[in-house]
Amino acid sequence: MNPRAGRDVGRYLRDLATRLEELAPTVLAGAPDAAHQMRTTARRASACLTSFGGVLDLPDAEAVVGELSWLGGQLGTFRDAEVLESRLTASHEAPARVEQALTEALEQATTNLRTALGSPRFEALSPALLAAGASATARPPRRELRRAVRRVWKRTRARHAAYLAAADDQLRDEALHELRKSLRRLRYACDALGTSCGKRVVAGAAQAGAVQEALGEHHDAVVSIGLLRALAAHERDPARIASYLLLFDVEATARERALTRFEATWPQLEPHFRRH
Repeated sequence: MNPRAGRDVGRYLRDLATRLEELAPTVLAGAPDAAHQMRTTARRASACLTSFGGVLDLPDAEAVVGELSWLGGQLGTFRDAEVLESRLTASHEAPARVEQALTEALEQATTNLRTALGSPRFEALSPALLAAGASATARPPRRELRRAVRRVWKRTRARHAAYLAAADDQLRDEALHELRKSLRRLRYACDALGTSCGKRVVAGAAQAGAVQEALGEHHDAVVSIGLLRALAAHERDPARIASYLLLFDVEATARERALTRFEATWPQLEPHFRRH
C-alpha cells in the first residue's frame, strides 16, 4: 500500500457522487439496467464510507451511510421486482396469479422509486458524497488502510463460518445471503483503494466478485422459490399446480447449480486475504 491510497479513496467517492447524479435521469426514463447501476453506485459509496471512515474527516458519516441505505432500499425493491418478473416469465408460461403479482409489485416499486428520486433526500446525497471525498486524508497511515480491509475480510470469514454451522436449508440460505453482502463490501473496499492496495488484493477483489456472482444467482433462486410457494399455497387447479411445480423445479435446479459454483470458487478466495 502506498501514500496514494487516501487520494484514491477521496477520488473514488467524488466519482460516485457524480455517477449518482448522472444516473438519475436514466433511471427515471426507465433505461435498461439503470436502476441496477445506481444501486451498485450507492452500495459502493456506503461500503467505502463504512470501511474507510478512519481516513475521512466526516463527523456525520453514519448519517450519509443511512441515507445511502435508504436509497439502496428503494432501488432494491424495484430491482428485485424487475428481476423476478424477468426470471419467472422468460422461459416458461407462468400462472396468471404469478404474472399479476409480479406486475403489481413492479408498478408499486416504480412509483415509489420515482418519488424517492424526486425528493430532497436524494438531492442531498451527491453533495454529501462530494464533501466526504474532499475530506479524505491525503497520506493516511498504511496500517489504517490495512486494518480496514482486514476488518471486512474478518467479517466475511465469520459469515462463511456461520454458513458452515447452519443446521438447515433456511438457515444456510440466510447465511449465504449475509455472506454475499460481506463479499460485496470486501470487493468495494478494495476497489476504493485502486492499485494502491497491492496486486494480491486487487486479484482477491476480482475473485470475491466471482464468488459474489454465484451467491447472487443463489439468492435470486431462493427468492423466486419463496414467491412461488406463497402463491401456490392456495392454488387448486391441477394445470396451474403443474405450472408452479415446473417453475419450482427450474429454480431449485438453479439454486443447487449456484451453490456448487460457490463452493468451487470460495477456496480460491482465501489465499488473497489470509495474511492481509
